[in-house]
Amino acid sequence: MSLSPLVICLHGFPDTPGSFDALAPLLRQGGYAVECPYLPGYASATQIPDGHYDLDTVSDHLLVAIESRRVSQSRDRPIHLVGHDWGAIAGFACVVKRPDLFASYTSLSIPYPLHWPSILRKAPTYLRAAWYIQLFQLPHVPELLIRRQGLGFIERLLASWSPGWQIPEEHLSHIKATLSSPGVLKAALAYYRSIPGLSRRCRRSRRLVSRPIEVPTLLVQGMRDACIPPALWRVLDPSLFTRGCQHFTVDAGHFPQQEKPDEVCRALLEHLNRSTG
Repeated sequence: MSLSPLVICLHGFPDTPGSFDALAPLLRQGGYAVECPYLPGYASATQIPDGHYDLDTVSDHLLVAIESRRVSQSRDRPIHLVGHDWGAIAGFACVVKRPDLFASYTSLSIPYPLHWPSILRKAPTYLRAAWYIQLFQLPHVPELLIRRQGLGFIERLLASWSPGWQIPEEHLSHIKATLSSPGVLKAALAYYRSIPGLSRRCRRSRRLVSRPIEVPTLLVQGMRDACIPPALWRVLDPSLFTRGCQHFTVDAGHFPQQEKPDEVCRALLEHLNRSTG
């Protein structure tokens, strides 16, 4: 018996696999198997021993896990990958490295390429929205700030990114519990701290997210997203998608898969069905 095509969904910051709780059942109704793992570092079993959370290292860990799932389940078809926020950025790195593994890619809330010179040239106003990224570069200060406020800082950050949307209390509690687990907050912030890094790994990571994408791609933009505002989408370069890209907009903030799951799922299923063959 042929297995249903597999969709793997990667969450972002500050989030958990529960970010896809509304979307996953709709995808399953559409005929797809769905798995929503933790990003490296967000659970004790996924923490990277040497503490490196640059995109090159993170994508290597994700690709090992994805390949392992494919082999263990005897799947002979490529996998559909969906990513949100940091999961989307890591997802871009994965499909750049191993396009043969994937039937399609979907980025929720993140445009492409992510090349800082292009961002500064085409969307300089984004720097105002990226104040938290600059804060997270500081040693010790973000951890102290977040813990001192009992993760209230995280709650306010989430609320500011999706104006008018109330995050479900159960999901918010899960986020707070996850970030309070040993090592998780340090790992989550390490993603940000690797951005300006000078190591060879960090330099490779920055190059990864400006290379061509060789799988069919859907990009979903929330038009009220205050984390990744419309100005940043000026960097989108369709010529980098060698097998085509679609840009779908929805009246939502930074979490379209939670705020408008039905609309996002319709667009996603069309994309998956076209790419499944």
